[in-house]
Amino acid sequence: MDARHDFAVESHPAPPQPPIEPAELRAVLIHLNHEMCRPLDSLRAKFDRMLNDRDRPISADQRGQLQTMLGQCDELLTLTRGSLDCARLAPAAPAPVAHRSRPRRTAR
Repeated sequence: MDARHDFAVESHPAPPQPPIEPAELRAVLIHLNHEMCRPLDSLRAKFDRMLNDRDRPISADQRGQLQTMLGQCDELLTLTRGSLDCARLAPAAPAPVAHRSRPRRTAR
């Protein structure tokens, strides 16, 4: 029995996403900086100490791996700090405009 079923598949476009508000973008990027940079700075310092520790010599392979990880930390720090720079550039919520009334001119 050869039965075919042709089902019409309706495609519904996804509803448009509202653009992210500048204040929200700023908060996300600042949070990213806080959550990423501190651990990366800590790891980088540990790798650096391991590379420069004369009391505990490491093999050439270990040195190469540490240098690779150190370089990757530097790249991630650059990327993360770059996102913080973007957060600083993102406009904050617009300041309310104060409407001042002009002093009235009196007729002379």
